[in-house]
Amino acid sequence: MRNTRCPFCTMIFNDKHKFCNHIANKHNDQVPEEYEPLEWAYSLLVHKPVGRLCTECRKNYVHFNKETLKYCRICDDPACRESYVKKVKARMVNVYGKEHLLNDADMQRKMIYNHANARDYVWDENHTFRIIGTYEEDFLNKLKSLGWSPNDIVAPSPNNYWYKWKDGSTHLYIPDFYIISLNLEIEIKESNNTHPRMVHNREIEYLKDARMRKECDKTGLHYLKIVDKNYDEFIELYVKSDNNQPE
Repeated sequence: MRNTRCPFCTMIFNDKHKFCNHIANKHNDQVPEEYEPLEWAYSLLVHKPVGRLCTECRKNYVHFNKETLKYCRICDDPACRESYVKKVKARMVNVYGKEHLLNDADMQRKMIYNHANARDYVWDENHTFRIIGTYEEDFLNKLKSLGWSPNDIVAPSPNNYWYKWKDGSTHLYIPDFYIISLNLEIEIKESNNTHPRMVHNREIEYLKDARMRKECDKTGLHYLKIVDKNYDEFIELYVKSDNNQPE
């Protein structure tokens, strides 16, 4: 963020969180009663009116995340989420031309859904996520504690990434979560170094990580692996950091 002067005093900021928090706290008397202070301060920063419409229906307003200072892309309507996921799948076909692989991906997604350890995480009466294990549950609890909107979360990710093993065979990787507003794929892992298959698993993880780095370089996607419930990097890079640029 370039240097930006507070419209109410002489303070200058080059960090959007500091700018918005300064206005929300120091100049709270300037905030119109009908607006949430941080969201209103953000509107001053980007020189746009308060509020954003859902990118799918273009009718309903979306949630403003006060932690990341970003708007969600889609609203509460389940039809909008379904529409967004369909568009993502269509983009994968257009980019990679692998419709038959998408069919295989649909089958693998069914296998994930029916996994022995899979269960539903109920966020609220309108939002349920299919997860596997306590580590994914802990991540959702973390997002919930940050005041995240469930409309901004897709679990598992709607995207499919294909990579090759040393024998030349092609395999599918589906990240655990996708955060829409951050264009961020997230993998949740436990560091279990005593497992007899760990050497093989490390090789697979290396191949998947290399595949995701290539995707990030190619498309501007973001990718983060969270290990052992350590969210420091997530908070530093994608919540509080100015790398999370204003739109």
